[in-house]
Amino acid sequence: MTGFVRRSARKPLALAMWSGVLLLLVLGLASCAKPPEAEMAMAQTAIDQAKQSEAAEYAAAELRAAEDSLAAATSEIDRQSAKFALFRSYKVAKAKALAAEAAGKVAADAAVKNKEIARQESEANLAAVQQAIADVRALMDSPEGKRLMRAKEARQAIEQIKTEIDATEASLEQIRQTHAQEKYKMAARMGADAKAKIANLTTEVQNAIDKMTGGTK
Repeated sequence: MTGFVRRSARKPLALAMWSGVLLLLVLGLASCAKPPEAEMAMAQTAIDQAKQSEAAEYAAAELRAAEDSLAAATSEIDRQSAKFALFRSYKVAKAKALAAEAAGKVAADAAVKNKEIARQESEANLAAVQQAIADVRALMDSPEGKRLMRAKEARQAIEQIKTEIDATEASLEQIRQTHAQEKYKMAARMGADAKAKIANLTTEVQNAIDKMTGGTK
C-alpha cells in the first residue's frame, strides 16, 4: 500500500516536470522566430548606396528589382508577425532580405558601370558632332559647294542650312556644360541628336551638289 502511494505521488511531479520542459521548448521555439532585422537593415543600406551611385538614372531596372525584393521581405515579415508566435517562421523573409541586399549591390555596380559607358558615349558623340560640322563646312567651301551657293535656285535653301549648322554648333556649348555636370546620359542624348541633325544637313548639301553636277565633280 505504501509503495502504491509513493508511485501515485510521483505522477503529478513527473507531469509537472514534463509540462515545464514542454513550456520551455515552446518558449524557446517562439524566441527563435524573430524578424531578420539585421538582414533588412543591410538590404536597405545596399539600396541607399545604389541610389547614391545614381542607380535611379543609370540602373533603374536593377534598382527596382532590389526595392521589389525588400518590399517582398517586408510583406513576408508582416504576414508572419500576424500569426501566433509558435507558428511564425522568418526564413523566407530572411532569404528575401538577403536577395534584396545582393540586388542592391548589383544595382550600385551597374550604375557605376553604365555611368562610365554614358560618359564615353557623350564624349564620342561630342567629338563626332564637331567633326561632322567641320566636314559639312568643308563641303560647302569646296568648289562645288561655292558653286551651289551662287545658284539662285538653291541660295535660299543653302542659307537655311547654314543657319541650322550654326545653331547646332552653338548648342555644343550646352552639351559640354551638361557633360561637365556629369549628366552623362543627358549629354550623350543631346550629342546624338546633334549628330543626327548634322548628318541630315550634310545629306541635303550633298544631294543638292549631286543634283547640280549630275552626280559628277
